[in-house]
Amino acid sequence: MERVEVDEADVSTESLAPPKIQASKKKKGKKKRNKKNRSNNMGFMEACTQGEEDAVKALLSGGVDPNQRAAGGCTALMLACSSLNAAVVKLLLSKGADVNQQQEDGCTALMVVSQTGEDAMVKLLLSKGADVNKRKNDGWTALMFSSQPAHKRVAELLLAGGADVNALAQTSGTALMLASNLGHKSFVGLLLSNGADVNQRTKDGCTALMLACNAGHKAVVGLLLSEGADVNQSSEDGGSVLMLACMAGHEGVVKLLLSKGADVNHQAGDGSTALMVSANMGHQSVLELLLSEGAEFEQKMDQGITALIAAAGKGHDKCVSLLCAAADRDASFINIQMDGIDDDLNLGVGTSALMAAAQHGHLECVRVLLVAGADKGQKDAEGQSPEVKAQAGGFATVVHLLNGTVPELVPEAITLKPTADNSAESLEPETQKKKARKRKKKKKKPPANYSPKVEDD
Repeated sequence: MERVEVDEADVSTESLAPPKIQASKKKKGKKKRNKKNRSNNMGFMEACTQGEEDAVKALLSGGVDPNQRAAGGCTALMLACSSLNAAVVKLLLSKGADVNQQQEDGCTALMVVSQTGEDAMVKLLLSKGADVNKRKNDGWTALMFSSQPAHKRVAELLLAGGADVNALAQTSGTALMLASNLGHKSFVGLLLSNGADVNQRTKDGCTALMLACNAGHKAVVGLLLSEGADVNQSSEDGGSVLMLACMAGHEGVVKLLLSKGADVNHQAGDGSTALMVSANMGHQSVLELLLSEGAEFEQKMDQGITALIAAAGKGHDKCVSLLCAAADRDASFINIQMDGIDDDLNLGVGTSALMAAAQHGHLECVRVLLVAGADKGQKDAEGQSPEVKAQAGGFATVVHLLNGTVPELVPEAITLKPTADNSAESLEPETQKKKARKRKKKKKKPPANYSPKVEDD
């Protein structure tokens, strides 16, 4: 079964490690103790990195260009900012360092500082004319750099300085999307209060709500919904936010979405539903919740796959049990056969849930399906029965179960038991083998002083 998910580009959050900068390497040899000689001999870029204010001052007085660059286009100001050397930063700015110079990748000193949380230094750069909306080559802004580590005070300064709250990067989206993906509720609230578009999309159709649902951040999901996020929004392939939460098994988020009106039976472009996604991933509690909210277990994907076939093919016997119970052992549902092929599970035309379970050797799924009334005489488009499929896979125990050659494996009766919240029923087959174990008496241990009698020949 094909997974419905947000594209990696949609959910990616670019690494916010400091820009790759290369200071001058120290020359090998003994360190010179004389401070004057040290100031004269230390490389300018290295001095800025190490925070050697006197050395930087001396070199600048000697005519060194405050805007000279290192490898990758990194400037002395960026080096000082990345090392959080406030005194050197002030010195460089006073000597004419360009506050808006960019590296080859477009990074600026303000971006470097914004990810550190040093609000005093951010304030200093802004006061010297730093462009708050300058962009890296990939579209990232200083506000985006502050959003991933959730430096709220820095973001407040940037927003007060005119930062575009809805600036959109090429792959990572907006500051709101980045913060939502990481569950920074307070930061998300700050952005929303400053005009962040709650339903804004990337070029691939991803939204902040999709990212929060995918990551399981219930508090952020609730906040976004309260601010007008569309609970039934879907991605370009038709996958809904509910399906994303179901795929990841975030039961709390699923419950919240359903309470806010999420369509439990929404179908994506390929026909998949939240129920199918849950069954495919084996999320039993989520599956049970969806069934209790009216999810239609009969729905099919384009290839004719049902939630039951998906669960059986993956070996999720508890989900198979729940689905069979929900259908009240209706043979017309249990014996549905596919009318297409599925590459994920390697299932062909005519495959039923029992065939899928047998083909992959899922013994317990086979047992539950037989108890529920699955037809072991069915054949797929190639004329193969469940037993033939199990034989081809080398699953001898499954073969024995299907042909009844080992009595202990043959399922006898089915017990429908309500779950804890009585929202659905599960199938628990009882076997002769289990009954035999229950009847088996424990052997009595011999007395401690017992010794066997040995007779002479």
